[in-house]
Amino acid sequence: MEITNPTCTLTEEKMRRDVSYRCIICGKYEGQKTHVMAHVYKYHIPLDSVRFYCSLCDFRTEQKGKLSKHVKCYSRHEDIRNNMIKRGIEPKPDNAYLKKNKKFTLVLEGKHFEKIDKE
Repeated sequence: MEITNPTCTLTEEKMRRDVSYRCIICGKYEGQKTHVMAHVYKYHIPLDSVRFYCSLCDFRTEQKGKLSKHVKCYSRHEDIRNNMIKRGIEPKPDNAYLKKNKKFTLVLEGKHFEKIDKE
């Protein structure tokens, strides 16, 4: 096993792998912290309550940088735009689909998801 971060020990690497998170709201989803947070945003937070979202495909995030990256990297946008053109609708530039809510819900550990130890 190669360690890419010299300040991280093997024990710390193993501890990170052994820690998982669970959605408190439905209890059905477990995984890495960022994946569980994405699950909560997608399935449990209404679109008008997320900080940033894409109105073209309903992608949701709390970070503006992730939203910008999403628009540049998500291949489904091209499919959606092509379908719009086929229906005679002129698609807008990508940044026109990026939205920000002034009132939003932050997904928080302890409120929306919890840490669980793998055994």
